[in-house]
Amino acid sequence: MTIGGVLLAAGAGSRMGKPKALVVGSDGEPWLARGVRILVEAGCEPTIVVLGARADEAEHLLPDGVPVT
Repeated sequence: MTIGGVLLAAGAGSRMGKPKALVVGSDGEPWLARGVRILVEAGCEPTIVVLGARADEAEHLLPDGVPVT
């Protein structure tokens, strides 16, 4: 059986002051990239990311080859 992963990262993050997709952790890893990495390491295939707010800025934080909708 194949199990895919979907990372929903489309919110505006109004309570945080910016979209969570643009947040970078204290270790320097963007939250968005971390979420994708965890899904891939868990064996999710495919892994798809859904972006919305400021998607053009967030998309460059993703590893190459991750489908974005």
